[in-house]
Amino acid sequence: MIRTTSRVAGAVVGFDPSGTLAGVTTTYGTASDTTSIDVIGVGLSGSITASAPTGFEISPNGVSFGPTAT
Repeated sequence: MIRTTSRVAGAVVGFDPSGTLAGVTTTYGTASDTTSIDVIGVGLSGSITASAPTGFEISPNGVSFGPTAT
């Protein structure tokens, strides 16, 4: 398991994947299995935006998917 926390000017941002982050295999046009990562922010002055790498999508709620999630 990977766990990372960053501190910037009193703000704390961390992420904690549930399970193992590993490569995925799927057929073009068929969704791969999902991997969850909890992102937590404390003392922030704005939102956290996560971006997916090329060929992947990200979701803030497990329903709507796209290149970024806030």
